[in-house]
Amino acid sequence: MEKQQKKSLIASMILLVIFYEGHAGQMQSDYHALMAFKASCDTTNRLINWNHKNPCRRRWYGVDCENGRVVRIVLENLQLVGSINALTALDELRVLSLKKNSFTGPLPDLSSWRSLKLLFLSQNQFSGPLPPSVNLLNRLVRLDVSDNELSGLIPATLASLTHLLTLRLDNNEFSGDISELMLPTMLEVFNISGNRLSGVIPASLSKFPSSAFGRNGELCGSPLNSCNDSNAGTDVTPPGANNKPSMIANPLPSQKTTHYTRLSKGDIIAIVVGDIAVLLLIACLVSCYYWKKQGDNTKAKVPKTKRSCDKEKAAYDLNQCSNQTPTSAEKCKLVFFEDRRPFELEHLLRASAEMLGKGNFGSAYKAVIEDGSVVAVKRLKDVHGVGRKEFEQQMEVMGKLRHQNVVNLRAYYYAKEEKLLVYDYMPNGSLYALLHGSRGPGRTALDWITRMKISLGAARGLAFIHDYCKSPKIGHGNI
Repeated sequence: MEKQQKKSLIASMILLVIFYEGHAGQMQSDYHALMAFKASCDTTNRLINWNHKNPCRRRWYGVDCENGRVVRIVLENLQLVGSINALTALDELRVLSLKKNSFTGPLPDLSSWRSLKLLFLSQNQFSGPLPPSVNLLNRLVRLDVSDNELSGLIPATLASLTHLLTLRLDNNEFSGDISELMLPTMLEVFNISGNRLSGVIPASLSKFPSSAFGRNGELCGSPLNSCNDSNAGTDVTPPGANNKPSMIANPLPSQKTTHYTRLSKGDIIAIVVGDIAVLLLIACLVSCYYWKKQGDNTKAKVPKTKRSCDKEKAAYDLNQCSNQTPTSAEKCKLVFFEDRRPFELEHLLRASAEMLGKGNFGSAYKAVIEDGSVVAVKRLKDVHGVGRKEFEQQMEVMGKLRHQNVVNLRAYYYAKEEKLLVYDYMPNGSLYALLHGSRGPGRTALDWITRMKISLGAARGLAFIHDYCKSPKIGHGNI
């Protein structure tokens, strides 16, 4: 009996050792994959804190782990270049966002990313087709490869991605007929505009707005123009056989018989009255449109605007849109410093929010937008006396600041009772946490070289702000 127990104990210990060795091997595999990626893509050394042998123990910039494995990578707008093939070794990856970089070449084989849920590769220079292995990502919820140079057919296998809610393929070079294209029925966000697609838009996709299909010269059908517009009314020739329009299909085209009928006095009066009525209707519509453009805030209009903002306030996790009804000059709208608008205020209102901390100027929140992108939102307080013009001037200056040690201001929102600033999200936590959060058994204190680098970086950021913003002066905010 004792021998049997000893054998069982030894077997358990062997299995435990094998498990830990296997897990350690997987962690090392993740480390080597990330280092290979950095070596080939980070030519400007933006990933400066990727210098520890365990990306999960001492958190690397843009990298999140669970159970010792890399599960999330968000590296946006970092001037990264080259191929992303090295990342395919991360077989536990669930979120990958590499937006606004300069990656090139074809997309890699995606078959190792079977746990992936969010994939954002927009605003790069990827080329070639979508890899056939995309149909293996059966957990995928969001797929955005817009603003690249991808080409070829849209894979029919996308229909197998039954959890897909977002599909953005816009501003690429995709081609081919989409008449038979079948996509997941759960799609909420869809865009294929700015490609070389042709054919009739399938009925299952006609629920999306016309902007989702624009700039594809040979697409037709709802919500775009009818495919029969070029030969409307002609039912004796197949589509495309004759592009000459005709009001009536003549069964005997060779017989050209013309009949003239004299109009009665009653007919003439009816036509004149009808024309006058149509002119009056057009004049009325033009007048209504003019006054609407002039911002005539009538009593009938105010409740509608109020209801719109009330709906946004109810969904705003960070807090209200505004405590008062917006005027014509103060609408619920984010002001971005780039031509591209990655999201609207309504998306920010629906975002999941987590408070990061409070300061003298207000509270800061981490907001995760529905497309998976993350931003930091600063809700200002005690600035109610600042006028709109002065506030906007300050924002214009702050929005132009670009320095590696200054967090980028992406957008702002202004109302009398509410002012929001939207920044890039910095995932490495606070300096306080780095200095004091590493105390305890098994934890390593922040070394002095790293502390010195942080101090110098903060000093460079402050020097840049004070040198750049000599007039008007702006506050540097949190350091």
